[in-house]
Amino acid sequence: MIRRWQTASAALILLLTANSTTAATARIGIVTSGALNVRAKPARHFERVGKFRRGDAVKVVRETDEWLEVVVPTDAKAWVAKQHLDARGVVIATSLQVRSGPGIVFTTYAKVAKGTTLKLVGPPLDEWQRILPPEGATGWVSRAYVRLQDQRVTVATKPGTPAPAKPGDTSLTVAKVPSKP
Repeated sequence: MIRRWQTASAALILLLTANSTTAATARIGIVTSGALNVRAKPARHFERVGKFRRGDAVKVVRETDEWLEVVVPTDAKAWVAKQHLDARGVVIATSLQVRSGPGIVFTTYAKVAKGTTLKLVGPPLDEWQRILPPEGATGWVSRAYVRLQDQRVTVATKPGTPAPAKPGDTSLTVAKVPSKP
């Protein structure tokens, strides 16, 4: 009985907070290598979805011993099944997986909700459409090539999204930091 009440309470809290904006903190990191691959998941065998250059500032939403989950660059590879989009790029499925390439063999690294308008990139390839990565999509980089700063920034997350959580859940931006002479 108590467990059922706890489950019902948790569901009610999620419903009540679904339309409010929450805040999360992200840690800033500076890329120290010439080029740093951003991967779909935290392991070297997963596809590269983008890359950062030396001096780029990244917002870190989660950390492990070897990997950092960061917001992907704006030119990251992002593909969706075109059957789930209308002609204007609006998601018509309940939820749509964003993949690292044009096919189901490629790794999912973000999800978008029904009604989200995506920016289409070029013509479709077979049954797949390339898009700009959705706001807040995340990927993974090797911790060895990022110098973490003590600074933390507060960021707004999408309504109804726990912060920070899975790839695609946190709305953040990436900025270029000038390198020191």
